[in-house]
Amino acid sequence: MEKDYSGIGEPILRKRNDISRRRFLDNLINYSTATGLIFGGPAFVATAKMIGDANEDLCNSREEYHNLSELLGNVEYNNAQRRMQEIEDQKKQRKIELDAQREKEALDKLMESELYAPGSFSFAEESSRLTLAKTIFCEAEAEFKHPNFMKLVGISVLRRSYLTKWDVKKVVSYTHKNKETGIESYAYSFMRPKDKQNPQFKNPLLGVEDDSKIFDSWAKAYGVAKSLLPLKHEELDPLVTHFYTNWVPKPAWAQKRIPVVEISHKGHVTSFYDIPKDIEYMARFG
Repeated sequence: MEKDYSGIGEPILRKRNDISRRRFLDNLINYSTATGLIFGGPAFVATAKMIGDANEDLCNSREEYHNLSELLGNVEYNNAQRRMQEIEDQKKQRKIELDAQREKEALDKLMESELYAPGSFSFAEESSRLTLAKTIFCEAEAEFKHPNFMKLVGISVLRRSYLTKWDVKKVVSYTHKNKETGIESYAYSFMRPKDKQNPQFKNPLLGVEDDSKIFDSWAKAYGVAKSLLPLKHEELDPLVTHFYTNWVPKPAWAQKRIPVVEISHKGHVTSFYDIPKDIEYMARFG
């Protein structure tokens, strides 16, 4: 009986998608050997070509796999690096937020102490905010209820600070001694140790036990200072450097000058002037 070999390769070829390429080549070599023996040279050559093509395909597949693995490795590495950077950025941002929160809490605590215990700070250690508030408090005197008086007093200090390039504390504590007379003049009279307002400057709440209105007045002065100090110079309006109230004789520096603003209150008039040249001159001797 004649044997039928027509389907001899089908079992092997049918499994090509189910086994590895390496096993497929091994099976194909066995198949080619059997085919060559049965069908002769032409069939063996054709099968060998199939083996060569399959082997080349395997090599290409290996290279593609290697490239793909390398690519995937780079992607995973980049993703890991990016994630690590994201975590690091989150840590830095969190630290910034925590530092800002701590700074705010510390500032709030300091301002609470300045408001309720201003006399507990020496002039050397107090903040510019507290010095400005004390200056406003002493200069405003009976004018606390006027809406603009304290603001204008505060602006005059900050305007002087801008023109001299000095901080608020140096502006307020400035003194000049006349070489001929030996008399020492103060930019703000309450800084003179024997001035009646000097104790009030050192402790604005002095006597508050006997007069509860003192705290209300001090709180207003402190609030004005706190709102003015962060402003830029160009945001100050109007610009003033000097002022006086007409319960004292008109100063020499006010002669023949037109005030920027005048405030009438309780029968008195306070005139505010802007005289930058005088302040710049003062700075040259500071």
